[in-house]
Amino acid sequence: MLTSAGLKDTVNAQTFSVELNAIERINRMIEAAERRRNNCLREIYRHRETLGQTLRRAVQQLEDGQLRVTESPSIDGTKPQ
Repeated sequence: MLTSAGLKDTVNAQTFSVELNAIERINRMIEAAERRRNNCLREIYRHRETLGQTLRRAVQQLEDGQLRVTESPSIDGTKPQ
């Protein structure tokens, strides 16, 4: 009926106009969530890179004989079996 009366576009435009504030608010919330996600991913990658470098360095030192593996005492203070 709206199409045949030539009102479909008018109704769509009015509906969009009424809901524009809600649409903009939702877009801002999406943008904020994406920024938080990107910040988290950046921190994960940064820490992963640092951890990887530290582990590679420790392995290299072990292979070169600069470090030695020691056993930790058990919880009750005795040597592990």
